[in-house]
Amino acid sequence: MKTIRNTKPATVADLRIEIAALHAERADLANSGPTRTELEAQITTQCHHAATSDEAQRMRNLVANGMAYEAFTLDHRKPPQIAHNLMSVFAAVLGPGRLAAALHEHIAHLPDGSTAAERTARVVAINAELDRLEADEERLIEASELAGAPIARRADARPEIILAVA
Repeated sequence: MKTIRNTKPATVADLRIEIAALHAERADLANSGPTRTELEAQITTQCHHAATSDEAQRMRNLVANGMAYEAFTLDHRKPPQIAHNLMSVFAAVLGPGRLAAALHEHIAHLPDGSTAAERTARVVAINAELDRLEADEERLIEASELAGAPIARRADARPEIILAVA
């Protein structure tokens, strides 16, 4: 079965729908965070770093000297250190691999999504498509002005596109 392509010229309204969709997609890409795989790699790195920290070494030394209770004592006078201390303690007790695996469970439900490189490549493609669509839109607007039935430009029409077409 052969598909017949619509050869009807695009209208300004059609182009604006496509332009708006591309702007929305680009905004979504800009607001998306790292993938689950990237988060897992960050967590694993942090766990390995915590296992080699001074706090983890301190804990191992205390346990080796029969002072396990003191190994779990946190210095509450330094609140910024508490999170680092806890991660180091858990990494020392569980090992960095088991700690990372336990933390990975908390993000297992997240979709993996596209990588940063894939998102960047898509943004580049979107920008090129927007240039083309907006230039087509500008040509139609200028044709409408010549025909005596001017169509208003979008408030966010880019001057560089308008000037390039003119």
